[in-house]
Amino acid sequence: MSGGSTAYGTPSYGGGRGGREGVTSSSSQGSFQAKPREANTVYVGNLGVSTDREGLTSAFSGMNMDVRKVNILLNDQGNSKGAGFVTFGTPEDAQRVVDQCQSQGLTVDGNRLIVQLARQ
Repeated sequence: MSGGSTAYGTPSYGGGRGGREGVTSSSSQGSFQAKPREANTVYVGNLGVSTDREGLTSAFSGMNMDVRKVNILLNDQGNSKGAGFVTFGTPEDAQRVVDQCQSQGLTVDGNRLIVQLARQ
């Protein structure tokens, strides 16, 4: 049965060893599931290890922005990887946050954050 005519007919999704299925995620189970990013989502980098969702939400809410969701990436031990994603109410809000953070900077827990529009 090797070399059959149904190259894509027999799914073998079990382990995904070394395969490139087009999905990127961390190696831990369930800590981050890759999904297409919304246009109103920004990437936030250089987070301190003590920065949590509430602190990040507070920092952006202080800019009078409608923060809808905050996701901080965690490693297998549950510690911050130093990055995350923040979703705002509109794409325009996200762009304003990026522009403001790049021109004036935003510091949370002593770290100046890297703020960019998330890649789609």
